[in-house]
Amino acid sequence: MALSKVGKHHASEAISALATVQQGCFALGTTFAGAIYSYSIIYGYVNAISISIGVLSLLVLTIGIPIYMKTVGELDCQHG
Repeated sequence: MALSKVGKHHASEAISALATVQQGCFALGTTFAGAIYSYSIIYGYVNAISISIGVLSLLVLTIGIPIYMKTVGELDCQHG
């Protein structure tokens, strides 16, 4: 879906760029989660994990919902 509008002659460049961005996001997410966990460890292991998961969930919702709504809006405009 992310590459559906890319022409065939640009497919290899697009997939390389997408893979690079994905790998960067994975690295940033891991770093972010580790930083939150390290900061929260003073409250105990279970609480540190809970805080890390909670903060990452809020981050995903904060970023994901607007992107999802934009995508749904674009699909609605295309179909009717």
